[in-house]
Amino acid sequence: MSRTRRLALAALSAGAVTAVSFIAGATIIAASINSPAAAGGKGGCGIGSGQCTITQQDAFGLWLIGDPITGQQVSIDPVRSTFVMHPRGGPAVVTPFETIVSMSIFSSATGIGSGACFVIPDNQFVVSSDLQHATLNATLTADEMCGGPMTPQLGTLQAAPFAGGGGPPPPGALALPLTVNITWTGPGAAFKNISISTQTCAGFTSTFHTDGSSSQSNANGNTLVFGDGSTLTLGSTLAAGVDNFRSMIMSNGVPGPQCIAS
Repeated sequence: MSRTRRLALAALSAGAVTAVSFIAGATIIAASINSPAAAGGKGGCGIGSGQCTITQQDAFGLWLIGDPITGQQVSIDPVRSTFVMHPRGGPAVVTPFETIVSMSIFSSATGIGSGACFVIPDNQFVVSSDLQHATLNATLTADEMCGGPMTPQLGTLQAAPFAGGGGPPPPGALALPLTVNITWTGPGAAFKNISISTQTCAGFTSTFHTDGSSSQSNANGNTLVFGDGSTLTLGSTLAAGVDNFRSMIMSNGVPGPQCIAS
């Protein structure tokens, strides 16, 4: 199961959404990001009183190509959300709502992998409202590569896994440009989940309302043509899915020192 999938399922689980994990994650963001958003300002989702909402829409596909011993594993994961980006050599920042594609290729024969993360136009990743159809049609270029590792903001606040198979991998040896065309087709219906959780501690109150849907899919991909002329045929895989969820977080302030260990 891809980490994008695990992140979505974690977000839909009441047990995964707790005041402690939210405050811990928000505190990390506030400590590392020199931005008003880090303190719960406009456009952010940090600590303090008030309400914030984070949404995420994603798809994932894992292809096992060839012999398990000598073949290749290809992971392609588009994710649309706000992210915490860690630029190389700079402080972390909260990005605008945007769409990224993380892609990795691992060779079972050599044990060597390559990968990269790309920021693409939103219209290149389209998802139907019932999650039964999604498409990714993009030509990935060097100019679109992410400025550093990126974690979906909801995953950061919940101490959940990175999206996209362990988070967008660092730039690897992918020969660019690379055209990717993938279609996800669902079985007809999606799993739906709603969870509400309230935590209190010494006058502090925090409520989490999470709702979303998750659909299993058949992902059918094109033959990848790399910038150096090499090719890799994806075909179909059932190790795929499409997710869409939202978490609304409401709190009356910050837990006191008697609630959070230091």
